[in-house]
Amino acid sequence: MVALLLAFFVVPARSQFRSRQWVASQQGRVYLTPKYRAEGTWYVASGSWPLPKYLVDAIGIDFFVSVKHVVLDCDEIHDLSGIKGFTRMEGLFINQFVHDSRAFDTLRDLRHLKKLTLSKWSGLSTNQIASISNALPGVQVVREE
Repeated sequence: MVALLLAFFVVPARSQFRSRQWVASQQGRVYLTPKYRAEGTWYVASGSWPLPKYLVDAIGIDFFVSVKHVVLDCDEIHDLSGIKGFTRMEGLFINQFVHDSRAFDTLRDLRHLKKLTLSKWSGLSTNQIASISNALPGVQVVREE
């Protein structure tokens, strides 16, 4: 019973950790909410409970906070399946060339995604962006110029 209860917290945390590693491999950045900072032997964030540093170091920050925004900033991307571990992600900014608009199919599983921003270097046509927008209902798809 205890193992089953712990699985509700551990599995998403491990999945988020793997996705954070993938984003780092793509020269991207993640933004955690709440944003904790180290102060002595504690991690603190405004409006949130302080976390003991030894506990965060032992089991990881992914157990306590969620990734809310992701910025991908490498040269090109073929697949976005590495971000499916961010189940609470609200915003994604892609500042790179996308080889195939079907890469965005992975985003359908992210129920909390609200905004997808594509840079002018994405290489996607207006029709492809409209297709992505239609495939992701409830997600605002924006193209920066």
